[in-house]
Amino acid sequence: MEESKILKLIVDALYKDGLLTDEDLQNRDTLKDKVFKLLPDVHFDFVLDHTSDLVSTARAFGKKGEVDKAIMFYSTFFEHTLNDIIINACKRRKISKKNISEILKYSSLHSKTGWLLHLLEVPSILESHRKIISKVAEHRNSYVHYKYSPDDEKKHKLVELLVQSADKTAIYMTQFRSRYNFKAKKRHIEKITKQ
Repeated sequence: MEESKILKLIVDALYKDGLLTDEDLQNRDTLKDKVFKLLPDVHFDFVLDHTSDLVSTARAFGKKGEVDKAIMFYSTFFEHTLNDIIINACKRRKISKKNISEILKYSSLHSKTGWLLHLLEVPSILESHRKIISKVAEHRNSYVHYKYSPDDEKKHKLVELLVQSADKTAIYMTQFRSRYNFKAKKRHIEKITKQ
């Protein structure tokens, strides 16, 4: 892997965790100096991010008319995305890994889209998207736990509409996550690490 790609991955992680500031991103030399000063004391948790795969899989199921499966993947995407935002917000506030784990485990989806974000000083998710995330989770739960009638044509049409709305909310949440995690600096980080 070339140096610029490795540097970008490291800078992404350090910036998301709040260890790099906007000032550190002024130029490549300053950035590299700061990164090399931080590296000996930083522990990286490497995580494969499958969120884009979840959305593409949901879209594929949606196109095939397998709306219940599409909903399962959109629901998983929303949970992964919310958890990532919450983890990063907690890390920025120096909350321990144990407490982060408990926050994720014991907070409901409603909490994760509402008061918990407020408490962690994360911008609010638009109410219309909160509602879609909630409806997607409800349908996913009813499907997974056999609490609905799969042969109901009217319900199938409503789920098709929910899949369309879920896709729009997935786009919104992808942008929301990027804006929060990178404070609208993602393109700048890409540019400065490629120089």
